[in-house]
Amino acid sequence: VKYNDGDSANPVNFSYARKWTITLVACTFTGLSAAAASSYNLGFDSIIPALNCTQFQATVGLAVYPLGFGIVPIFTAPFSEELGRRPLYIVSALGFMLMHLMVAEAKNIQTVILARLLGGGFGSTGATMVGGSIADIWRPSERGLPMSIFAVAAVGSTGLGPVAAGWIQANPHLQWRWIQWLHVIVTALCLVLLVLFMRETRTSVILTRRTKKLRAETGDDRYRSVAEIELPSLKTLLIISCTRPLRLLLTEPVVASFSLWIGFAWGILYCMVEYVPVSPAHRLLNSPRHPRCPRTLHVARATSTSPTSPARPPHRQPSPSHHTRGPPRHQ
Repeated sequence: VKYNDGDSANPVNFSYARKWTITLVACTFTGLSAAAASSYNLGFDSIIPALNCTQFQATVGLAVYPLGFGIVPIFTAPFSEELGRRPLYIVSALGFMLMHLMVAEAKNIQTVILARLLGGGFGSTGATMVGGSIADIWRPSERGLPMSIFAVAAVGSTGLGPVAAGWIQANPHLQWRWIQWLHVIVTALCLVLLVLFMRETRTSVILTRRTKKLRAETGDDRYRSVAEIELPSLKTLLIISCTRPLRLLLTEPVVASFSLWIGFAWGILYCMVEYVPVSPAHRLLNSPRHPRCPRTLHVARATSTSPTSPARPPHRQPSPSHHTRGPPRHQ
C-alpha cells in the first residue's frame, strides 16, 4: 500500500494553509521549551528564601533541565516511528504543562528539581521532532523559510524567556511562582492548538493505518504497507536509538568534534544564564558594572524593572561648591 499521485492524505500534498498552521503550532512548542530553560533562574531571588534552599540547590534545578532535554529523546524517538508524531506532541505538551504546574505548587526544592528534570524531557519533543515534521510536509525546495522560523524559535526564545520572567520577578506580588504559572497558561493554549490543528505527518504511520483499515474492510491479510515490511520492531528501534549515538560519538571524529563544540557552546550559554539573577533587577539596571552576559539576556534583565515601581532620580555630579569646607562666604 502506498500513496497515489496527488493523494490528499500525503502530507506533502497538504494545502499551504495547513502546512503553515502545522509549522507555526509546532514552532510555538519549540519556543516554549526554549524559553523555559532560561526563565526559571530569574526567580532565584524569591525561590531561595521561599523554599529555604541554597543558591547551589536552586542552580541544580537550572542544570537538570538540559539533562532531561538530552537524555529523553533517545527513548522517545522510536515511538514517533511506531505511534506517530501527533500523539507524541500532545502527550509531551500535556506533560510539559503539568511539570510547570508541579514547580508552581512545589513546597520544597527537591520537588522543583524533579519537575525541572521531567519538564526538560517533555519539552525536548519541541526541539527534536519539529524538524522532522517540517521535512514531512515541505518539499526540499520549500524548506528554507520554515526551517529558519524553527531555528529562530529554538534560539531566540532562550533570550525572550527572561523578558517576561524578569517583569514578573520584579513585581513583589508575583515572583517565582507566577513565572511558572505563566508557562502553565501559555503551554495550555499551545496544547489546545496542537489538539485542534496538528495533523499526523509521519508517512509510515499514515500508510500503516490505511493498510489496517483495508484489511479490516476486505478481510484480505495480504495488504501490507512499506513500513510493515521494512520497519524494524519497536524493541529493535529502541536498541538502535540507545546505542547508535554512543557508537557514532566514539567512532566518528566529525560527530565527536561537533558534540564537543555544541557542549562547550551550551555550557557557556548556561553560565551566562545562571549569572543573570546575581543582582536584583533594579540594582542591575542602575549598576555601573560592565555587562558580562549576552546582549539578549542583558536587555531582558535590564527591562525587567516593574513599570509600577518608583523611578530613581538621575544621579547628578556634585558641584565644586559642595566640596568647600565651612559656611559659604558672602560676596
